[in-house]
Amino acid sequence: MEIIWTDEAQEELLAVIRYYWDCAGERVADKMFRTITDTVSRLSSFPLIGQRVAGYGDLYRSVVAHPHYKVIYRVEDNKVIVISVWDCRQAPEALDNELRMEE
Repeated sequence: MEIIWTDEAQEELLAVIRYYWDCAGERVADKMFRTITDTVSRLSSFPLIGQRVAGYGDLYRSVVAHPHYKVIYRVEDNKVIVISVWDCRQAPEALDNELRMEE
């Protein structure tokens, strides 16, 4: 399956990487980047591995990429569309707002 990143998901990934670069250095930022992108890459072979996001039926799924981050995505035709790199420490209502804007 083809992987497509939305602009918002790319921006969120870059924000995470910048944060770790500034706070912990290049090596930690690179490891975080690889951890998240490797998780997304696996979705091309196993697109339904993620759990359904509550309240959205089969529309959105999430997979844990790191204890603090989930990748939120949807499967359409032969594509995995990455919607968000979600910081799990945020209020759940904020994710709900982001997904409602996506619809």
